[in-house]
Amino acid sequence: MMMPKKPYHRLRGRMYEYGCTQDDVADYLGRSKCYINKRFNRKKQFELSDVYGICKMLEINPKEICSFFPETETQQVVS
Repeated sequence: MMMPKKPYHRLRGRMYEYGCTQDDVADYLGRSKCYINKRFNRKKQFELSDVYGICKMLEINPKEICSFFPETETQQVVS
């Protein structure tokens, strides 16, 4: 049986490549560890400023944001 992928698996992979943890992300952004953990587990949404901060930290091209921070099934686009 296949295990489901963790939320933000591509982002987690990039973090692994850079040798950083959620705690490191929290420290870099000036956020609490609890705040970051809730975002990585999709209990809360990332703030745009956090997304850009993480991209800067992990050298993610802004054109790739959607692949590192994909929409979830519970998020709905408002037209």
